[in-house]
Amino acid sequence: MTGTMDGIRVIELATWAFVPAAGAVLADWGADVIKIEHPRRPDPMRGLNPGNLARATIRPRIEGGETDPRRVIMEQANRGKRSMGLDISTPGGYAILGQLVASADVFLTNMLPANRKKLRVTPEDVRAMNADIVYVRGSGFGPLGPDADDAAYDGTAFVSRGGFAHQVTPAGSDWPVLASGVAGIGDLPGAMMLVGGISAGLLQLARTGTAPIVDVSLLATAMWQTAPGIISTGTFDMDDVPKPNARTPRTR
Repeated sequence: MTGTMDGIRVIELATWAFVPAAGAVLADWGADVIKIEHPRRPDPMRGLNPGNLARATIRPRIEGGETDPRRVIMEQANRGKRSMGLDISTPGGYAILGQLVASADVFLTNMLPANRKKLRVTPEDVRAMNADIVYVRGSGFGPLGPDADDAAYDGTAFVSRGGFAHQVTPAGSDWPVLASGVAGIGDLPGAMMLVGGISAGLLQLARTGTAPIVDVSLLATAMWQTAPGIISTGTFDMDDVPKPNARTPRTR
């Protein structure tokens, strides 16, 4: 797929893993992805270092008390991008953002609705800068409903609220199966759904001249990924989704 997105420019105003990972895939495919971060309050993922956590819990005696400077999770979700420190809350920063958006094909964000409004990057604001841009929102619970304004992570919106933990926890267990906090078990599938939506949005723009708004949530990603179990409960009039049996005998 190398080169598929050659000539496509993406302006990314996003943090953590779910939405930035979509930008990384687009960069893998050849897109020019420009990641914008606040100069003094950058993507919090920069401070996440699973290597140091593992050393602190598994091997507490690190020679000299040194920490590992590598930020592998940050790198995984942001490879191939160009980076810019820009305070878009200032007139000068916002003007630069406008110039970048005017040259772009895709605007990618996971800012919460209140912050998008405050910083003037709602769909209406961005379309005023570039009427033909594909506007893409990644969220925890989607753009509608009582939880639309709430922040979320994959552990809340995908694993817990989305029912993933319930479906993979063996029957009779006292506690739900815990997914690794490092794995991005909902973030990365969600990122691929974003990539699919962006690709379809660009195709719609090319065919019709109308740029759509693309919405993907972690909750919707979970419902798609667990759909076989959800469908089974209704089809077979079951009270619960099919679950793994903790005492399934081994076959020889």
